[in-house]
Amino acid sequence: MSRLGHFTLFIIVSMIQVRFVDAKDYVIPAEDPQDCVQARSVPCSITTGNDPRIFKWQENLWELGRDIVLNTEKGSTWNVYKGMLVVNTINAITLHTPFADIFLGQSKVMIHVLDSKVRVLSLNGEGVKVKVKGESEEQFLVPGFQNWYGGVSPENERSGVASVIQFEEFAKTRAQFFMDHRYGFTNELAQVAKTVKWAAKMASQMHRELVERKMASLEEKHQKKVLKKKRKIQFNHYLRKLFLQKVRYDY
Repeated sequence: MSRLGHFTLFIIVSMIQVRFVDAKDYVIPAEDPQDCVQARSVPCSITTGNDPRIFKWQENLWELGRDIVLNTEKGSTWNVYKGMLVVNTINAITLHTPFADIFLGQSKVMIHVLDSKVRVLSLNGEGVKVKVKGESEEQFLVPGFQNWYGGVSPENERSGVASVIQFEEFAKTRAQFFMDHRYGFTNELAQVAKTVKWAAKMASQMHRELVERKMASLEEKHQKKVLKKKRKIQFNHYLRKLFLQKVRYDY
């Protein structure tokens, strides 16, 4: 076989391998009905496949990561079944996930729906209200904080403990599907960094207050023990005094 033939065969084999690998995990982007996002018509179902996308709906800006699946019946309420997104809301919306319902006012939030939980990062704005499946009480996530919510689980662990957003991890994840080039990736990182700095300060203050309360509680318990011990000693002295009086009376 000539050198040209070897080269042609190599190109064909390479194309077959590439196509095979791509087809193996590829999910076709889709809208149902077709073009429902552009028409803002409901109901509307969206699957991104391997291509992130950005769009506006009722003045709210949506940035969707790869392989996300969501739909809406009203436009103000969305079901998010899997995947990662960032939504910057002007008008209030509700996001239903398999593990928690998420309520947004004027907020910017990152949401990642996993197999066993949903991770929520409150990036900016008014914060996020979350109602975990199976619980009646609502939780609130202030800007700069993140948490996970697992709904009803065998271990009865329905949510984690809110913590300050890990900025470097957020930046790496966000870079994978950032598309709001009018605002700019650097500008968003700067804004989130500012929010995270404030959150870290608040977390430090809350920690200090908790420690002070704990110390005060321990001191109070200690004082109660001391007082209890004093009272016990005083009562023993009183009993001893009564005993001596009785002995003297008998004699």
